[in-house]
Amino acid sequence: MKISIVIPNYNKEKYVLQCLHSCLNQTYKNTEVILIDNESSDSSLEIINKYKHDNNANFIIDTVKNIYPKCWDECIELAEEKYISGDYYTIIGSDDVIHEKYIENAARLLYVKRPLFFQSSLVWFSEDDIIREVSYKYENIDDFKAQLLTKCCVNTPTVFYKKNSKKDLQIKTEPAKFSGAGDYALFCEIADKKIIIENYEKWIGYYYRINPEQATWQMHQSKINYDKIIQRKWRQKWTN
Repeated sequence: MKISIVIPNYNKEKYVLQCLHSCLNQTYKNTEVILIDNESSDSSLEIINKYKHDNNANFIIDTVKNIYPKCWDECIELAEEKYISGDYYTIIGSDDVIHEKYIENAARLLYVKRPLFFQSSLVWFSEDDIIREVSYKYENIDDFKAQLLTKCCVNTPTVFYKKNSKKDLQIKTEPAKFSGAGDYALFCEIADKKIIIENYEKWIGYYYRINPEQATWQMHQSKINYDKIIQRKWRQKWTN
């Protein structure tokens, strides 16, 4: 089983090498790393290219135009269309870090059921300390849908997608409509197909960095409450 690791990057010069190094140094070797820069205005791309040259590192670098605010959809779309060759792929934020056995742990779990989608818990951390572990629990598709009507009960960065699963199901994130909440909308689309995101409640190696430049936290400050818009849409459909 081959796993593709996609790293979307935008202005994370402070963190991107730590992220990249953690992805390139996995104990599970049947991987590919694809880094897509989203028109960073800092020194990210220069730093990444220098690292690749100096270390003769084996990973893909490309760039894509930054169209949508507070999301990484342009990067993922390019990776899906042009680069991903793994049986599964996952998306690692360029300010995050993964344990060296993260992909090995995930692959072992994926082998069991070969789900279309999979998630696990993650650990929030800051420059100073581990903050807390975040996990979700749902029993079946009805429980999954019920929880989605109140919150996004999916740890987006930990999700593994079977290659072509979104294309086969004819679903997408629609960033022009939902901005950085497009992943939440996508998970509702998945649930609407009566498909559950296979959930492993324990931590297998994803470290999620809390920092003020994070798109997730910028979304929380948005004047438009995209979460409520998504919940309203699916509440109307699922309760009628």
